[in-house]
Amino acid sequence: RSDPLAVALITGASRGIGAAAARRFAAAGFDLLLIARSDLTDFAHELRSTGRRVETAGVDLGDPGAIAPGTRNSGAIGLGRSGREIHA
Repeated sequence: RSDPLAVALITGASRGIGAAAARRFAAAGFDLLLIARSDLTDFAHELRSTGRRVETAGVDLGDPGAIAPGTRNSGAIGLGRSGREIHA
């Protein structure tokens, strides 16, 4: 990837389309912020093995009160950079 600052924010990242999107973006050279209700520890480890930075947030996006506290660390990966959002 020509843009070393690219980052993808992917919701629903623990399975299905979200997990597939995360794998494809990692393969394309994107750093990732993964959001899901379930534990993403093992999946994040798998994606880090590609050499990409991966941050996770355990958030139920159906609960508006959980969103802000659950994504506090999103700045650690630089979400102000050029990026993509995938909601699966």
